[in-house]
Amino acid sequence: MMLRAACISCAMVALLVTSGCVNGDWARQSRNRTNNPPITRPPAGKPPQAVPVGSNSNSNSGQPVVAIAPKPVSSEFSRNDDDRIANARHVKTLQVRCGSGSLRIEGAKRPSLDVKAWVYAWAESATEAERLNREINVQLLSAETDNPSVIVSDPRTAHSGQRFEVNLTIQLPQHVRVKVIDGPGNIEVSGLTHGIEVSNEAGTVEIWDVGGGIELTNRGGATTIESASGKINVVDQGSDLTISQIAGEVKVRDAGGKLSIQHVTGTVIASGNQQGIELINIDGQAKLYGIDPSKSKLQGVANLSFEAAQ
Repeated sequence: MMLRAACISCAMVALLVTSGCVNGDWARQSRNRTNNPPITRPPAGKPPQAVPVGSNSNSNSGQPVVAIAPKPVSSEFSRNDDDRIANARHVKTLQVRCGSGSLRIEGAKRPSLDVKAWVYAWAESATEAERLNREINVQLLSAETDNPSVIVSDPRTAHSGQRFEVNLTIQLPQHVRVKVIDGPGNIEVSGLTHGIEVSNEAGTVEIWDVGGGIELTNRGGATTIESASGKINVVDQGSDLTISQIAGEVKVRDAGGKLSIQHVTGTVIASGNQQGIELINIDGQAKLYGIDPSKSKLQGVANLSFEAAQ
């Protein structure tokens, strides 16, 4: 009897220790994931890190821990040599519509158009997380045409407290013009020669090494555009905006936040920012509408005019 009692006691101790380790790992993960930094251009082919935004992973709070499926369900689009996307030289434009999650678009001298998706879901149980995950659809449509689309469909049902995220990486020929409608999440775009149009709801936007012009409507986080050419047209709803190293015209309508425009060879037209503007090394004419000169930093701007708000 004493031996049996000792064995039971050892088993209980081991169970408590194991439970403490699991909860400790969750607590450490929660601390590491509390502040999700902007995506930092990881190597191509590596999925951006998923973050269970809004999940309660504090085991000491007395609240249920949001369950995560054992591993992220991965959905990958790949094309064989005989697939028409394998030779995407006929593609002229690509439309991308996605929701929560990050988006990375990489243009390069390549014949194919490749889409990779990492799909995550969080729910109150592993069964619900899997159900939520499997209802998310990532589709490449009209692949045989010169105007294909990448569409991410949200789950049919998502209950209160449940979360999902789809991180996309699209690698495509640099000549393809891209149009993006994006929900919450960060966006990175690089390497395109025929321009891009972006409508962003939330999250940061980084665009660099893009020719052919940029059309951006941003209702999200901070935006950076650098090393671009063509006409740059930005409508920003109040986040920080930095534009630099531009060969072409820059037009900005900005509702607030820090506004910096630097090293532009064409005309600069900016309006709406009541906090002033930073203008540095503008070769063309600069026209500023409704911007307070006393709050502005001006350097290397030869042809400058301040006008009343339009």
